[in-house]
Amino acid sequence: NVTNLAFDLLPAMDRAGLGVHLHIIDDPPTPAAQRGQIFGDLARGLILLGPTRSEAFRRTWSLWFRLRRQGRRPLWVLPGVSHPTGVIGNACGYLELVDQLDQAGRHPPRAIFVTAATGTTLAGFALAERLLRLTGRRPTRIVGAQIYPGRIRESTRFLSRWAGLSSARRLPTRLPLDISSAAL
Repeated sequence: NVTNLAFDLLPAMDRAGLGVHLHIIDDPPTPAAQRGQIFGDLARGLILLGPTRSEAFRRTWSLWFRLRRQGRRPLWVLPGVSHPTGVIGNACGYLELVDQLDQAGRHPPRAIFVTAATGTTLAGFALAERLLRLTGRRPTRIVGAQIYPGRIRESTRFLSRWAGLSSARRLPTRLPLDISSAAL
């Protein structure tokens, strides 16, 4: 699952002299010839990994370690900003939305539908909603509208747990910022 950003960012990275390897999992399943056509302009740095996530992880991990042994500094970026910072960013956006509704004298809707491909937005919204409920707010139902036939439920749970573990280990107990004054 790759957005159009790949077609903009990869050529720019090439111009900057950065080596790029784009690892693509066959999800949703697409015939190899068609998958190759989709990414034809990026073929030089493209590695098609097939449909198995475990094999994709193994091959990407192997390349990452090989590059590290060569003294290089590889950056492993997951699709759709599938990272704890993406989850937290979406949670902050949700809290900002609630703040803006409060300032306008309006209540949040009873349900919010979110298109879900990687689960990052869904995990962030669910995290923020949980925080708001802990403050006594009226609940809003967060509904993930799956837009591709992947494992969105597992992805969202994984990202939520990863974000929780990352924030518990890396964030100080007293944050020097105000995430959302009215929501918290």
